[in-house]
Amino acid sequence: IGSFGMIALLTGVIGESMFEKNQLRAENSRKDSEQLITALEQEAKQLHAGLPLNEDGEASPEDVLTMAMPLIAKLFDVGVVEYTQTNLVDLVAIMDWNGSGGIDAHEFTHAICTYAAGLKPLAIQE
Repeated sequence: IGSFGMIALLTGVIGESMFEKNQLRAENSRKDSEQLITALEQEAKQLHAGLPLNEDGEASPEDVLTMAMPLIAKLFDVGVVEYTQTNLVDLVAIMDWNGSGGIDAHEFTHAICTYAAGLKPLAIQE
């Protein structure tokens, strides 16, 4: 093999190795994200259950905002989920998807997990 052939061979080997490393990195990132979402889902269910609930099992948006979201912010910090206070306020504003005036456990956990997965409040609302 000439020098050009050797360069081509080495380029192919290096390129394949980089591709495999990127695939492994992406797989590890996906697994980490799944674990984070699972943990957040469990924590969100527990947080919602600890809020004052009406007879339909719904919390008021005010209680969610003042009692639950500061704890969600701490969970996001631990899980390295980027957020702003405005994002959290906007998230609470769109949690009541069925228009009942309260936020049930499913609405709460779904909004928290969807946000942590990367969808911001405006995108969730759409």
